[in-house]
Amino acid sequence: MSYRILEPLPVDPANPVAILGDLEDAIAGRRSFLPIPAKDRPRAQQLRDSQKAGQPIDTEIALVMATSGSTGTPKGAQLTPGNLVSSADATHQYLGGEGQWLLAMPAHHIAGMQVLIRALIAGVEPLALDLSEGFQVPDFATAAEELKTTGDRVYTSLTPLQLIKAMDSLEGIDALRLFDAILVGGAPTSRPTL
Repeated sequence: MSYRILEPLPVDPANPVAILGDLEDAIAGRRSFLPIPAKDRPRAQQLRDSQKAGQPIDTEIALVMATSGSTGTPKGAQLTPGNLVSSADATHQYLGGEGQWLLAMPAHHIAGMQVLIRALIAGVEPLALDLSEGFQVPDFATAAEELKTTGDRVYTSLTPLQLIKAMDSLEGIDALRLFDAILVGGAPTSRPTL
């Protein structure tokens, strides 16, 4: 078994697509990363410590994705390039094909990271919301309209709370209707919401 250093990968909520080059390296098997929030120093340090950033890791690992830690110390899912590509391919197959992606959730969490990975696998640059001030429906609506002009299939991934927030206004509902599919996860979604 060979090793390399697990590198922390700060993800800026204002510009998460800045890490796409690093993700290409991870998918190609050249580097191993631990995505961390760039603007939340205590959380970033907690993840560095609990996931052993800066320490050797098996070269087969592309990403270590930390759990929320809501039940204690965050756990790290060690994902290989094959895991990431297979997941993206399976999602695209289920959705009926590749398309354009809108990143509307933090990319240091697995659901947000998967949006970036799917876009890379599809060969498109995702559009990303600036989440510095949280999820804002007007920004989401503007981005959805921009994506729809590409003529491609358009997808996004939301948490249940984001979905509810978008459904709370006509602007948000109109934006949701522009997507060919919306993945919802990160927490349970009530049946009435769906």
